[in-house]
Amino acid sequence: MTHPLTFSSGGVHPPQEKGLTDPRHYTVLPNPQTLTLALAQHLGAPAKPIVSRRDNVESGQLIGEASGFVSAHLHAPLKGTVQSLAKVHMGPLTSLSIALKVDHDAAPLVTFEPDPPVLDLNALEGADIIRAVKSAGLVGMGGAAFPTHVKLSPPPGVAIDTVVINAAECEPYLTADDCLMRNHPVQVLEGTRALVKATGVERAVIGIEDNKPEAYRLLNQLAQDMPLIDVKQVKTRYPQGSEKHLIEALTGRRVPPGKLPFTVGVVVQNVSTAAAVYEAVQFQRPLIRRLISVSGRAVAYPQDVLVPLGATISDVLQHCGGLRAELSAIILGGPMMGRSTVDINEPVTKGTSGILFLTQEEVEAPAEEPCIRCGSCIRACPMGLEPTLLATLARRNRFAEAQDALDCIECGSCAYICPANIRLVHLIRLAKWELNRMRRRAQQRKTAEEQASAVGAKQ
Repeated sequence: MTHPLTFSSGGVHPPQEKGLTDPRHYTVLPNPQTLTLALAQHLGAPAKPIVSRRDNVESGQLIGEASGFVSAHLHAPLKGTVQSLAKVHMGPLTSLSIALKVDHDAAPLVTFEPDPPVLDLNALEGADIIRAVKSAGLVGMGGAAFPTHVKLSPPPGVAIDTVVINAAECEPYLTADDCLMRNHPVQVLEGTRALVKATGVERAVIGIEDNKPEAYRLLNQLAQDMPLIDVKQVKTRYPQGSEKHLIEALTGRRVPPGKLPFTVGVVVQNVSTAAAVYEAVQFQRPLIRRLISVSGRAVAYPQDVLVPLGATISDVLQHCGGLRAELSAIILGGPMMGRSTVDINEPVTKGTSGILFLTQEEVEAPAEEPCIRCGSCIRACPMGLEPTLLATLARRNRFAEAQDALDCIECGSCAYICPANIRLVHLIRLAKWELNRMRRRAQQRKTAEEQASAVGAKQ
């Protein structure tokens, strides 16, 4: 008997809650009246605006230029007029944004339907593909939003032999990746083929959790004619979609603490990113819209929706019929690693995988009790950490002793399993923040001392 592939230790099994939506089809959000386009919707330096108030722009036009290597271009999703450039709040962060008034006659979003390709993938070199990816402003669409062209350009001397496509979608409620694979498997596979060529690797492996049998069947069947692409099922187990844990499940390689996937010869891309690569390379289409899951028991009609970047939570909620039950929380992303917001005017970004409208029953958080030293959090931690110890050190402001906190991926497995309802992730996140602050201060002191020493030497 073949056992499903998975990582070696830790993990939990939260309720999936994926039956609220129907990933066999999706809807398209009608054109909103306005779009709020943040210039910092990716990791790294924010894009630099290259349009001004009252400028008329076309769909797909470049409106924000990458301001460094680790940065990403921004394009107008729809035809319209620039109303203003102002700061917008996105959780704890703020970003300069472009407010775009959409023209009443603007063409609706282009869906994923396969048009005749503009370019022949077989005639392109790897560098051509990376340039197309960079021009399209692609970022990781699983939530991290790291610029894709950077991931495809590992440091000199680093040997990459495998591309891993993350199709696990292990977060509860979220089904947009499943929907994409069921409805557009060719785009996913062709995008994967482009990633193989861009990196010059020997193979690509697509990992799909075994709670998505139809997506697995479709991709596996179509990949039979693509010898460099292997489609594998992995066990439904949270956090299977974590980069390091998916790599271990699919390749048997373990990424060392503090290191990145390329140190074990692997590049990881989200399945939605792979489809976006296909469009960027074959049709020169920038990243201006994405599939998101709209779910939770408070929204009237949960569904997967194709949404232009910059549409607000309010726009999406109205499209899905509004609320059918009292709303207790809005979560951007999944319930385990997503973040809450109270601002219904917050915009969809390149990294928004879902919007959850949850009832009190779904988010009920019992009162915290004293730790009973049961060890459940230690057994659940997929990184092999001691969450209860790290949390205690954070409570006592003993941050220098909590160095292991830097290896935490903040998956929430420890807090989910804790019978005492201790907010372990929050405390560990505090420790990480303080440790990074201490490192920055130490580096600043070192730089200041070196500068002072240099000045003294000259005198």
